[in-house]
Amino acid sequence: MIRLSIAIVLAISASALASRAALTQGQAACLHGATETDANKVRRQAALRLAQTINSAEAFALSETRKYQPLTGLPPVGIVTPEGFELKLTTDGNGYALSIKDKLDECGYAVMSDQDGVIYNAVPFRLR
Repeated sequence: MIRLSIAIVLAISASALASRAALTQGQAACLHGATETDANKVRRQAALRLAQTINSAEAFALSETRKYQPLTGLPPVGIVTPEGFELKLTTDGNGYALSIKDKLDECGYAVMSDQDGVIYNAVPFRLR
């Protein structure tokens, strides 16, 4: 009886460890968190600077034309999308929405902004 109890405890422990290892392996490897590498930090900071540059260009465009401009209507100075990021800018002339998403990051890190000029570090909401 003791051998059977020990065998059951060992089987349950092994199963729990295997489940935990599978869960850990299934979790996304976030590029922009506590374990962010220097290279990914440089990429993230470049995305933040790009958002600042676009916000400044849009503010200038509004002062000159009284409308926000699409990306093609902005001066190209400083508008370089960092490697691995995707830039989207939409406008109706009265406002704009900016997203700079890291397509290499499994966690979905992004930089967001709009006509208010506030820049957000963003990660998607996930239900668990």
